[in-house]
Amino acid sequence: MMKLILLPIIIILSAIAGCNNPERDTPAMHRVVATGLPAPDFTLRDLSGKKITLSEYKGKVVLLNFWKMRCKDCMSSMPSLEALNQRFKDKDMVILSVNVDNLEYVKPEKIKAFLDDKHYTFKAVMDETFSASEDYKIIAVPMTYLIGREGIVSYIKFGEENWESRENIERIEALLKGR
Repeated sequence: MMKLILLPIIIILSAIAGCNNPERDTPAMHRVVATGLPAPDFTLRDLSGKKITLSEYKGKVVLLNFWKMRCKDCMSSMPSLEALNQRFKDKDMVILSVNVDNLEYVKPEKIKAFLDDKHYTFKAVMDETFSASEDYKIIAVPMTYLIGREGIVSYIKFGEENWESRENIERIEALLKGR
């Protein structure tokens, strides 16, 4: 009787032990993205095909916004992102929007046409392989990270946001002053 009880336990424990597949195990799986920690670096292509690397902006404040074309909350936040971009464009701040649409269905030309039509001037890149999304643990959009001059995440926001709010302006101004 004891052998019958132990057999399922041994099978379950063996299965659990087998889940640690080193071929599937990547550094991104173990990385944590949280306030007070360094922002994971990445290199993605902008809409003209130029490579953009996050670490290029070290020394600047970066607002990193992950979004999709068919996301209502993403679209609602964009006008305030553009207003923020206009307000701080000459003050060592960069808004970097990371489009996470599947490019099989949403072509870069469509993304560019949308941004141009709305007169959005912030930088836009495409996460073609979803590598940055994986590094930042993106499970839903919009997801936004505010990164200080030294590359440390200072604020994380999920969902729609008014980036022109007094709180957000004060948060950004403090980072620009080095606090």
